[in-house]
Amino acid sequence: MLNQVYRLIRPRQFEVETVAEKIGTDDIIVRPKFLSICHADTRYFFGQRSQTALRAKLPMALIHEAVGEVVFDPQNVFKAGTLVAMVPNTPVTKDSIIQENYLPSSKFRSSGYDGFMQEYVCLRRDRAVVVPTDFDQHMSAFIEMISVGVQALTKLENTMDDDKRIIGIWGDGNLGYITATLVKQIFPDSQLLVFGRHLLTKLILSMIFLPILKLVRRWNAQADKAVKLLFSKLSNIFSQWEPLFLWESPRILLVLILVQFLQKG
Repeated sequence: MLNQVYRLIRPRQFEVETVAEKIGTDDIIVRPKFLSICHADTRYFFGQRSQTALRAKLPMALIHEAVGEVVFDPQNVFKAGTLVAMVPNTPVTKDSIIQENYLPSSKFRSSGYDGFMQEYVCLRRDRAVVVPTDFDQHMSAFIEMISVGVQALTKLENTMDDDKRIIGIWGDGNLGYITATLVKQIFPDSQLLVFGRHLLTKLILSMIFLPILKLVRRWNAQADKAVKLLFSKLSNIFSQWEPLFLWESPRILLVLILVQFLQKG
């Protein structure tokens, strides 16, 4: 099968290449539908990797977070039109100790091997995960990134002791936010602390708004109920602050309102 692959040949320059794909009985053909851009992809595109790495990796198709529709399965197990999340890692060996994503022999897409920026993807069938029909297809493009947080928390749950009162996340970007959301699902009673790079914001909050936080903590249950109602009405307005505060208490919404006014002023 002839396929069109959109490869980055050097920083900021793509080139379309025609590739002859060999389809085996263990492969399926998937047409990418929704793709998510990882920071690792932008580093290749903007030339922010070392010259040694760029020479070793390029030319290469980017993107390792994607969902697509099955167009052909030689075994007819996956029906045409089925939406699948494509697993970017392809192991070629097995190890009783080292997991497949840590094996040096594994082939990870968009990291030395062509990613999902292709007209069609020839995918090993065990690398396809069927997406439920009631899932939001746009959001499904983040499944691969969500799996990173799930794996980390699963390993934590299997190895941590009985003290689950406080859990910390280092990093307050997209993955940090997703992992924080997962923490509240897997460890709903834990206190969540997020450590990130918003140093100036956190300094302002600690110096100016800490006294306010101490005051609102003295409110009675009725006041707290009123704040929760306000939170439910205005949470969308302040959703950009969720990675920083993670809504550990709805009363922090008052602090967010003050910050919003300061920004506008």
